[in-house]
Amino acid sequence: MTLSENIQLNRKRLDISQEDLGKMMFVSRQTVSMWEKGKTVPTIDNLILLSEIFSISVDELLKGKTSQRAKEPAEKYEFSFSKEELDEIRRQTLPYKKAVWCAVMLSLFLLSVLSEAPGAVSGFVFGVLFSCAVMNIKSFAAAKKAWKNTGEKITRAKYRYEIYGDCMEIEILRDGGMSKYHNIKFSEVEGVTQLKNHFLLYIAGSIFIIRKSGIKRDSSLYTLFYEHALKNAKQSVPTGWKTASAVLFVLSLCSVFLALFLTGYVSGKNHLFVENMWIFFTVTPLPAASAAFGFAARRRGYKLTKNIIAGIIMTLLLCAYGSFVFIF
Repeated sequence: MTLSENIQLNRKRLDISQEDLGKMMFVSRQTVSMWEKGKTVPTIDNLILLSEIFSISVDELLKGKTSQRAKEPAEKYEFSFSKEELDEIRRQTLPYKKAVWCAVMLSLFLLSVLSEAPGAVSGFVFGVLFSCAVMNIKSFAAAKKAWKNTGEKITRAKYRYEIYGDCMEIEILRDGGMSKYHNIKFSEVEGVTQLKNHFLLYIAGSIFIIRKSGIKRDSSLYTLFYEHALKNAKQSVPTGWKTASAVLFVLSLCSVFLALFLTGYVSGKNHLFVENMWIFFTVTPLPAASAAFGFAARRRGYKLTKNIIAGIIMTLLLCAYGSFVFIF
């Protein structure tokens, strides 16, 4: 197959006119017509752009090969998403639970610590906790803004999925014409999130939505979802590591209270609270062990970030308390 024939075949495969292809490449319809008649040849830059539009390599374009789509797809799906449907997806993906959990924990911790702590330490603790709260709020706001921006584009688009064995081709059509075209192998899918009524596919920094009710029960897509579920299961934290993580995390959070209790107990006998604050240093191995455990888990591929964060923050707090014996 000649280059001219291949350009024409791939254009028709995408169901676009010569004029539409010309607009996508910033050339005239007559130029595209000359290419397809073999009277002229595209420049190197135009060949690269053609290969991107057709989702094939320049070598395949020159040698007359076409993509998988020249064959009949095993499955075909088409989706359009309403604002209400996207709001449902957004509610399930925004970090509501994490934000609420952090707010409750920080509030309880703040009230408990500040009720016993000296003024300077109270200010330090408040600053740390306030920074954590601001970071969570910013993260939540950024996620909400991202959904708002992408949501408007999604509602104006129509998504066509065509499945070919171990790959799929996705067309995104906006305003009645093709806007984007993707040729994706199943192995290139970076992750899959299962929601109540939808699947979210993470591919090259983009998210593609598939409605569960819109695909066949024996769809090969379920194989893709199952493989990713197994992959995530293999990377999950073993029970022993989970138990140790939970114990060390709780001990880290309680380390300040334990140090306050021990200092108060000793001070009840000699009435020298500030002089006894060196006791806080003796409790630092608890949060330090939590942080060390978190880093060790990370080397094994387990995500136990909470142990690292809690360990570092609590160690700093204990050191700040303990340093009062040298300051005053």
